[in-house]
Amino acid sequence: MPGVSRRGWSVLEVSLLSLSLFAPHVQARPETSIPGALANRLSQLEDAFRRSDAAALRAACTLSGKVRVEMRNFPSGQGSFGASQLEVIFRQIFKDERTRELRFPRGDVKLSPPATAFARGAWVHRPVGGAEITETLTVTLRAEGDDWRIQELRSGR
Repeated sequence: MPGVSRRGWSVLEVSLLSLSLFAPHVQARPETSIPGALANRLSQLEDAFRRSDAAALRAACTLSGKVRVEMRNFPSGQGSFGASQLEVIFRQIFKDERTRELRFPRGDVKLSPPATAFARGAWVHRPVGGAEITETLTVTLRAEGDDWRIQELRSGR
């Protein structure tokens, strides 16, 4: 190209090469964002388990019906329970089991229309006087207005 020095071409070439190397990484980055209200709800659930706070768990339950529970060793058996029933049951669970960790990796949360989310996490807990247990806990949440509420709790089999 007339009027462009050799030095000018090398700066241009380096700039284009840099952009071409960077661009694929930006485009290939997976979208892992979830709605802020859902992220907040998941944080509240993690905190409720870590603090053994059955009342906080109750506050996260659906307002429009019962919560389906399919958890191993659930003291009341499998079934559907109202929020107040779950509070009583989890008060006993939290008395008998100490949660060390519950973590729902935000990048693994699956959104499914219409307004349903599936969060899977590792629940690490220890029965009083027993050995530590790690099990998968899957929570199904649904949007209710501007909030997300628990519809189902399942543990891995």
